[in-house]
Amino acid sequence: MKKYIIVLILLISCGGSTETSNETTVTTTADTTTTLGENMDKTYTQPHEMTIDNSKSYTAIIKTSLGDMKVEFFTNDAPMTVNNFINLAQDGYYDGVIFHRVISDFMIQGGDPSGTGHGDYGKYPGYQFQDELNNQIPYSKGILAMANSGPNTNGSQFFIMHVDYPLPYNYTIFGKVVEGLDVIDIIATVETGAGDKPTSDVIIETVEISES
Repeated sequence: MKKYIIVLILLISCGGSTETSNETTVTTTADTTTTLGENMDKTYTQPHEMTIDNSKSYTAIIKTSLGDMKVEFFTNDAPMTVNNFINLAQDGYYDGVIFHRVISDFMIQGGDPSGTGHGDYGKYPGYQFQDELNNQIPYSKGILAMANSGPNTNGSQFFIMHVDYPLPYNYTIFGKVVEGLDVIDIIATVETGAGDKPTSDVIIETVEISES
């Protein structure tokens, strides 16, 4: 029960970290050199207009420095959230962003250009939107959901479940990893330091969106 309470607080508090580093650095991982925070000047004043077609199916390839994951989106259950993620991805918002919080046997979390988890105290992405708690499916391995700091505070941060975990239905589920589950395992077991942040950056190199 103690572990459950601790990790739940960590997930909810995507705006509560005390880390303040938002510098732009160049990190070399394997043979790839990526500029972290390359989109740190990209902020918005409101959520994206609805551009996806609910009659179509959408997938994403999340390319990371440790491997690729393919996601299928739950467009009918969470259209606003899927639209948000797809538009941010197509805008290059996630390119160069790290997984800033990794907890083995729980989840991996990313989507904050500042790399801190607090979004530079509200700067990123610059808006919030409502929860879509429609499907009530379990938070099982590979589930993709939104991190938040309370009801209706979704922005750009997301998490992917490493294992099945009994979270309350407070986080919008909007997709699932269907290929690359081993990559989740690899990321979830990297060495971490303070704030569950990997000691070596795990980088989202880009996110490629497809529709059919």
